Amino acid sequence: HMTWPEEELPRKATRHPSLNSSDVMPRFLQISAAAAQLVQYCQENRRGDPLLTGISASSNPFKDKKTCVLL
Repeated sequence: HMTWPEEELPRKATRHPSLNSSDVMPRFLQISAAAAQLVQYCQENRRGDPLLTGISASSNPFKDKKTCVLL
C-alpha cells in the first residue's frame, strides 16, 4: 500500500472528509462479519472440496478414456 503526500495527489484523489465519519464504520464491521462467516464456511466444507482434496482417477470426468496410440 503506497501513500503520497497530500500535495502530490491529484485534486479528485484527495480524501473526502466524510470518509473519516462514524457512519462509515458499520460497513467495516459488516465486512468483517461476512469474512469471518466465509472463513468458517470454507473450513467446514473443505473435506468436500475437490480442489483441496483432489479427484479420484475413476470418478474424474475429464480424464481421457482411451490412450493415444501412434502407428
